[in-house]
This record gives sequence, structure tokens and C-alpha cells, in this order.
Amino acid sequence: TTKFTETKMPAKDFTLYAKWVPVDINYFLVLRKEGADGKWSQATETRTGKTDETVAIDPAEFLTEAENDTYDIPESVSYTVSAEDGGTVSISYARKRYSLTYDLNAEDADWVSKPGVKSYRLDAALKLLTQSYVTRAGYTFDGWYTDAGCTTEFTAATMPAENITLYAKWNAGQVNYTVNYYLQNVDGTTYPNTPSETVPGSGVTGQAVDVQKFFEGFAPKADSSTSITLQADSAQNVVDLYYTRNR
Repeated sequence: TTKFTETKMPAKDFTLYAKWVPVDINYFLVLRKEGADGKWSQATETRTGKTDETVAIDPAEFLTEAENDTYDIPESVSYTVSAEDGGTVSISYARKRYSLTYDLNAEDADWVSKPGVKSYRLDAALKLLTQSYVTRAGYTFDGWYTDAGCTTEFTAATMPAENITLYAKWNAGQVNYTVNYYLQNVDGTTYPNTPSETVPGSGVTGQAVDVQKFFEGFAPKADSSTSITLQADSAQNVVDLYYTRNR
């Protein structure tokens, strides 16, 4: 604390102590940022501190307002300036990630290859799942939508800044049906073992099809169906109709 200023030797033994003053030391600050494609870029700044000085570095101060919404901001860093070479401080800004969930949007739909929940970097290029990943008997796949009612198609080419769920849209597909007609035998009681007439047809899943037909001298049994609703599986679209002989 007391500087020695004498110019002549005093009449006593004494010890002098060196005083050391920190000097300015340059150190490097490396800022690494992750791109939407997962590749990293970096920029290096030269900064100045005092020897052995502990510098508090706030990573947020090196981002623009727009970048605050792009990257996850690391915690603040404390760095002690090295007397030898200043040293290097590296700060890495990972890009924000959001999840993309696919919903088949139908209980009878299934995955050919189940994707699970996908995680994407913000603004990463998106390649949505195609028809080859999904299946539903009697229906054709018609794209991904942002709502279960399939009113708004998802058309973004890159990952938005939010977690999203996409819903499959299904269009009714072409299915076959068969109607077997049995006309009562002349004994007025029994029916033939094989259909008197078979009529094939086709329609779309969910369509209601009229199945009764006029046969002169016959009337459909009272409990006979007048129509059927076509199911996705054509094997379920077979109906047997019995006609009684007029008296």
C-alpha cells in the first residue's frame, strides 16, 4: 500500500515488495449458431480484459430480437482472462425445435410404417409422409390437414415455430357388393340352395345402395333389407334377399 520513494539507503535493513498491475489481454469470443439444416456457422470476436479478470458474458446480448425467437439461449458464462494467451470463450446457440405429430384420423386406419412423434429444427425443410406410410381399407389417402375436420390443408414447406398435429384426410374408395336373390320354391315353403339370381355392383365406401328388385309373382319377405351401406371391406357387402311366392 506504501510505495518506496527514497533515493538514499536508510539506516536500517528493509525488504521491498514488488507490485504487479494487471495488463490488458485480448481474448476470443466464438459465437456458434445452428442452421435449420443442422449445420453450424461461427463468428469470432476479439475482446479485451485485464489479466485474471473474471468476465460475465450474457449470451442473449449477441442476438438480434428476431434471433431470440430462433435459438435457445444458453445460460450466462463466467470466464477468467488467461495471462498467457487470453484464451477463447465459445458460446453455442442451438436452434429451437418443435414436434410434428401425425394423426390417422380414423379408427380403422393403420400405419404401414409408424413414424412416432417427429422433432424438427425451426425452419427445417419438411417432407411429409406419403400414401405409402398409411392404409385404410376402402379409402384413399388425400393429404395432411391441420384440423380433424380436414378443412385446412397443411402446405408449409418448413417447420413452423410451434408444435403441430397433422390429420389424415380420407376419401371414400371404390368397393364391390353382391346381392343374392332367392325366389321361393313352388311348394311355397322352401328356397333353393343356390341364388335364383345374383347381381354384382360397385360404389364407394359409406354409400347407401338400394338392393330390392322386382320379380313378377313374388314379393320380398317382410324382414328383407331395402338397402345396404357399403363397407370398406367388399366381403362385408354381400346380402341375401328372400322373396315369397304370391298366392
